[in-house]
Amino acid sequence: EILLLNDGSTDASELICLEWRKKDERIVYVSKKNETLGPTRNLGIQMAKGKYIAFVDSDDWIENTFIEKLYMCVKEGDKDFARCNYYIVRGDKKYTFNNNEYYPFCERNIRKMIASTQAITIWTGLYKKDLWLRNKIEMPQGPHQDLAILGLLFIYAEKIGRCRECLYYYRENREGNITRLTYGSVSMLPPLKNLIKEYKKRNLFANYRDELLCICINRMSIALAQFIEGKNR
Repeated sequence: EILLLNDGSTDASELICLEWRKKDERIVYVSKKNETLGPTRNLGIQMAKGKYIAFVDSDDWIENTFIEKLYMCVKEGDKDFARCNYYIVRGDKKYTFNNNEYYPFCERNIRKMIASTQAITIWTGLYKKDLWLRNKIEMPQGPHQDLAILGLLFIYAEKIGRCRECLYYYRENREGNITRLTYGSVSMLPPLKNLIKEYKKRNLFANYRDELLCICINRMSIALAQFIEGKNR
């Protein structure tokens, strides 16, 4: 099943989606008002009929074997999710990124991932849908929505698998993408506040306080650098 969720686009996206729906009966198309990526992903999770879910951002792409290889990894040992390595694409160049640096996924390494933002990349994984629903993990409205749920999937999962291959292509710094459009803004504050709120609500804050402090300092430092770049532009 392929869910194409049109979050209020103003270009020819709808026509393209409708053409693909005619070609492949597995495609489900939904057009909705613009609510940003978080609520749109939440809708996709709710709509999905399968046992497993994966995410692909609109300006990225995947290897043809992305689902197959992650599915094989998840099925081996009945894991809650598995994730792969990926390529960072800048223009016509690509760079390999090791998304499994902190393997095995034990408590100590999960703490390191949270502090270093390695647990943010939800689009490199295949997940049991129930992991999201059972633990009521939802992404808020606005940019950096995956930051607002940083680490929760790792904390709640009992078994996590890894695929050493690069199967996802993450396009970076494309003109017009969400990250670049929020340069020079205070867009980093709401997801960080939401992150702290989520950990407190789930009685996880005291246990992960140091890691959350690290991630807040890290993200605000990046936001300051982006603010300066945006101001200069």
